[in-house]
Amino acid sequence: MRRVLLLATTMATTALLAVGIAAADPLNSPNGQTFDLDCGG
Repeated sequence: MRRVLLLATTMATTALLAVGIAAADPLNSPNGQTFDLDCGG
């Protein structure tokens, strides 16, 4: 039981770090989404 809890905690931490990296570097991250805004100028 303790090993399962440790594994779940490790997986959650890794997922949060991956999201943080994608947010910090959206241009080079495959998980990041970018879009261009064109105001008609």
